[in-house]
Amino acid sequence: MLYRICIGENPGDLQMLVDGPTDVAAKAKWVSPILDEVLKDACGNDFA
Repeated sequence: MLYRICIGENPGDLQMLVDGPTDVAAKAKWVSPILDEVLKDACGNDFA
């Protein structure tokens, strides 16, 4: 939700919550990462 409020669209994947958008215009709106790293599930796998 925070990503959508800041950028105006939903992230394409979880990595975008760490790295930010790839679009130059959207990158200008990017303030800081929402996540420090992509989270893992209980088995240690990345969420899909």
